[in-house]
Amino acid sequence: MKHVSSLFYCILIFPCFGASISYAQSVSVGNADTSYYCPQLSVLLQRGARDSTTQGQVSELQSFLVDRYSLDEQTMITGYFGRTTQSYVQQFQREEGLPAAGIVGAMTRARIAAVCAQTDARKVCVAPQQVQCKGDEEYVAGGRDAAGCAMAGWCKQKSITSDFYAKPEEGYAPHTVTFYAMVGGKAQYAVDFGDGTGQQPIACIAPADACVSPGKIDHVYTKTGTYTATLRRIYRIMELQPGDRILGPLASVTITAKEKEVPVVKPDVRCKVWFDGCNTCSRTVAGSGFTCTQMACTQSVVAQPACREYFALGKTDAPPTITAFSGPTQLDVNQDGMWRIEARDAEGQQLSYRVDWGEYIQGQSASTASTNFSQTAFVSHRFAQAGSYTVGITIYDTAGGSATSSAIVTVGTATAACPSQARVCGERRVCTSQECWNERRTYETICSLRAESAVFIAEGACSQ
Repeated sequence: MKHVSSLFYCILIFPCFGASISYAQSVSVGNADTSYYCPQLSVLLQRGARDSTTQGQVSELQSFLVDRYSLDEQTMITGYFGRTTQSYVQQFQREEGLPAAGIVGAMTRARIAAVCAQTDARKVCVAPQQVQCKGDEEYVAGGRDAAGCAMAGWCKQKSITSDFYAKPEEGYAPHTVTFYAMVGGKAQYAVDFGDGTGQQPIACIAPADACVSPGKIDHVYTKTGTYTATLRRIYRIMELQPGDRILGPLASVTITAKEKEVPVVKPDVRCKVWFDGCNTCSRTVAGSGFTCTQMACTQSVVAQPACREYFALGKTDAPPTITAFSGPTQLDVNQDGMWRIEARDAEGQQLSYRVDWGEYIQGQSASTASTNFSQTAFVSHRFAQAGSYTVGITIYDTAGGSATSSAIVTVGTATAACPSQARVCGERRVCTSQECWNERRTYETICSLRAESAVFIAEGACSQ
């Protein structure tokens, strides 16, 4: 048995000098007019060999087998010497009178070359120049030219990242993730996203059946949770032989989709009751915890709290002072009116105002929410019904101090003659394409002041 085994490897794998092999001289090459792809083979090929370690010679062998046995090129040429390739090598060896061991050694390479020598000369290829790659590089097969002959390969830098990765791996739902995979070429792969939505094919950029840049696909995780996305090989039926084991996930990455938190916006510690754009909150002691109504809010709705009621003032806090609150005394229905507010605070605190327009519609008062301002502010309004309205203004400082003032406006149903021909002083907002400013001037009548939507300042001409 040892002699037979040694003789077997001598015949199949290594050239044996001086050995007399009678059956090697009487082999069948098939029909002389059959044209095959002629591979350039120089190394030992057996099950488990890959293009990356043989400089593309596995694909060379597989291309010959595709032509010889009319196989599907997309399925057969994978660059990996597996069970399917081994079975066709054994078939070729039996047909050519060689021991059917499924290993491509010196005798099998010589037999393939002999078959090619008797076929169409146009299919005979010249072996490309061998490329030696550095330690941090990997060989990339050069593909084939128009005649089907192998072209020279090249070396490329090994990827510094994993062959399968995702960016970003963590985010807020709905979370969009881009998956990258340096796999493809002849084989097919898919990403199972792990969220029950199924899988999607992915393939690298492989102009010569070898990946040069990763393929990428996007996926949106709509629900919060932690998911395991896996890369899987998609096998075709022809690739599998009886007894083959279908591999599970080749690689995986963990994706986390978090719930976006609605920020808790805290008011001034001296505020007793406030509204944040969605809920009304209150507390019993300054600076203590608080309770709010339970309305469902989104982040876009929640705003800086508008304080509606403050705790009692401290001994050192002085309330703000309203120095001016002026506006029109007569308007038409749906005519815009503008009021001017001037206030100051002795401690220099930020001021805010709230306007009550004196309108009551279906039992609710029409008012303007609190708005921060400094020293001077303008506010406009139009009344939908005729009548006499008391416009109330309340000024707040951050310590909870407040001051109030009011003005009466009469709203008619139509424009009437001016009640007075006396001059009045008014102020209006003037803007250009680059800047805005307040312009104070004297109007001949109150009607001309209203016509320009100016703010009433005082009776008589404006002082210089």
